[in-house]
Amino acid sequence: MSGGCWRNRDATTPLLLLLIAAQALLADCKTFPASLQIHSLHVPTPVSKGDSALLRCVYELGSEPLYAVKWYKDEREFFRYVPETEPAMKVFARNGLDVDVSSHNCSEM
Repeated sequence: MSGGCWRNRDATTPLLLLLIAAQALLADCKTFPASLQIHSLHVPTPVSKGDSALLRCVYELGSEPLYAVKWYKDEREFFRYVPETEPAMKVFARNGLDVDVSSHNCSEM
């Protein structure tokens, strides 16, 4: 896919991503919010070396505020969005990935 927000630089490693979805931060931090609903998750695989791809997660938070959205490759976090922190977006260097944060929003990477 052209025009995506990240680029696969490693042709030997299939892109395996797991979304640790947005979660609400509760005052007591002892219960997981039941209001989070993930409607769809789109992660194209495999992605050829040098190709771009768009990652998409469509979710609903209900009445809770967004705490964080995190994306992982090979069980290692490569992107974090936490709207209440400064800076809100953080990219972690990972072999085989180039992340374009200019195209990020809360549902697409």
